[in-house]
Amino acid sequence: MKRGIKVLVLTILLVGMNLWGDKLMASETTLISLGEEIPLRVIVDEMKYIADEGNLSAITIEERRAGCLLESPEKEGRTITLSLEGTLFRFSSLPQITLKDGYKGLSIPKVEYMDSNQKVIGITMPYRIDSKYKGKMILKGIKVDGLEASTGMVEVQMGTLLDYGDYATIEVAQIADFGVAVESMGDYRIRAGKSKNVNFTVKEILPDSLYSGETMSIYLEGGYFKTNRSGNIQAGKIYLNGVDVTSRVEIDGYDPSGFVTSFDIRIPKLDRSKANTLAFCEFKVCTEDWECGPIGLTVEGRAVPESVSIILGEIIS
Repeated sequence: MKRGIKVLVLTILLVGMNLWGDKLMASETTLISLGEEIPLRVIVDEMKYIADEGNLSAITIEERRAGCLLESPEKEGRTITLSLEGTLFRFSSLPQITLKDGYKGLSIPKVEYMDSNQKVIGITMPYRIDSKYKGKMILKGIKVDGLEASTGMVEVQMGTLLDYGDYATIEVAQIADFGVAVESMGDYRIRAGKSKNVNFTVKEILPDSLYSGETMSIYLEGGYFKTNRSGNIQAGKIYLNGVDVTSRVEIDGYDPSGFVTSFDIRIPKLDRSKANTLAFCEFKVCTEDWECGPIGLTVEGRAVPESVSIILGEIIS
């Protein structure tokens, strides 16, 4: 049985440090001050979709002052802990750490499980007091597994063992079973009465989310698709995992007046071992002189577990 979106909460604790509360969105860069002496830049990689197990997004931690994560004489002041305590999950792998910039040439940080249940990972940085360049480390391959959790986003809580009152929350993944994600491939602004080619993708969140051979419907809210003289949609190209499959896909969109606002396609045969991507390219969206506002796009139908809507672009009056 296919189910809805699930979530876990991942807590990252910086031992012996004071961290001011901020919320970081995936793929965003945020500046953080750990007290007055440890200024950091944190980058969370592209959003990941995972089930009750999988990889979290990569996390990059950069010094904004050379050596600020290395100079504490106490081991606790140089130890980062990743904690899943209080959740139904545990770590199923230790992170892979890459050292860059000012960290090049240092010994690899010690990475270990801090408890028998694999709920806490410790990363201890080497001690150094003469750093001349700002360091950067990238944490990748952080895997988790466990029981199912509640609906929501995967959030990373960054705080201190000494004071849980100050922390930052980072969204690093979304746990999901089956479904699709729809993405616009551009920032489309169309003047009223004009037209423009648009590109968008429909991606499986997990393999086998789309049903091969079933129909998927795509609707516009604002504007309409360009048609030929017969009133049939003048379709662009469709790619499956980068391969042009336009000639193998039946596209059905018709309106006798020429204002086609939706079309259907039958999903081609998919690779059930991976998450497939359908890219719709050079589909021309036309607008009327009197139109203005957002252009919405909805994907639904028997081929899709649940309908998904996005703002594709905007009509400018």
